[in-house]
Amino acid sequence: EIVTSVRAGKPYLFKLYYEVTRPISGEWQTFIHVHGYQRRYNGDHDTLEGKYPFHLWLAGDRIVDIHPFELEPNFSAGSYSVYFGLFRGDQRLEVKRGQSEENRVNAGPLAVK
Repeated sequence: EIVTSVRAGKPYLFKLYYEVTRPISGEWQTFIHVHGYQRRYNGDHDTLEGKYPFHLWLAGDRIVDIHPFELEPNFSAGSYSVYFGLFRGDQRLEVKRGQSEENRVNAGPLAVK
């Protein structure tokens, strides 16, 4: 079910959709950042629970990475920014297309009620 807002303290699923345009080498993890109002949710996780490594991804694949999340109760109501991307250690995979900053995709706002 697609939602247009979330409530702090309630569980949800983030679904990140990837369309592979060329092979990806190396070992990467996914990060999801929800932040605003001096608060930040950090959803670092093994992409696809580590079950389908990046070196096996083929051009043309469409992949959905599902990550459960729950904002802590200190997330007050308001509009937060959502970003995501891939990382290993302190390095982020370069974002080459779309709205991004600091090599993270700008996924738009998330309303917290």
